[in-house]
Amino acid sequence: QSHWRSEASRVKASPVIRALGAAQGECVVDATCGMGRDTSYFLHHGLNVQAFERNEAIFFLLKVSQVLEDFLPERLTLTFGQASEILKAKDNDKGKGRSIYFDPMFDNGLSRKAKPKKNMEVFHQIVGADKDAVSEAMKLKELASRLVIKRSPRDGELLKKPSATWETKSVRFDLYL
Repeated sequence: QSHWRSEASRVKASPVIRALGAAQGECVVDATCGMGRDTSYFLHHGLNVQAFERNEAIFFLLKVSQVLEDFLPERLTLTFGQASEILKAKDNDKGKGRSIYFDPMFDNGLSRKAKPKKNMEVFHQIVGADKDAVSEAMKLKELASRLVIKRSPRDGELLKKPSATWETKSVRFDLYL
């Protein structure tokens, strides 16, 4: 947390924040909250977050953990369920101005020489494979003015022809407008 706070002055330099195109105080959607790390990152950078988690066990762990507690309920809405279904059901403005962040499950590490960290191994065991990542990305794209998809740099694009890409050593952010 202190690391993120010390970087608060460099918000515009963050690839994911630039990809989202969100300014401090604006709301972004985290369609796959997972362990809450990206959600927490967005909150520490002054964004409001509407986060979704569709795995019941992970959602329960998020609700009872201390990771996101400081932000409830003022700047964070944490919802159980599939983001695309819930957003579509409530969508009055057809996603106008909405930035959505989608982080589908990376591979389970079988294609790498180094094993994933222990916490990610356990997470993969609980959640399983993200078999509907492409269809979910397509649904989210219809609901957003900006869709940012987090990928491994060695993985291909989830959807074709991103509008822009930001890449670091460990992740790539593909932007779809």
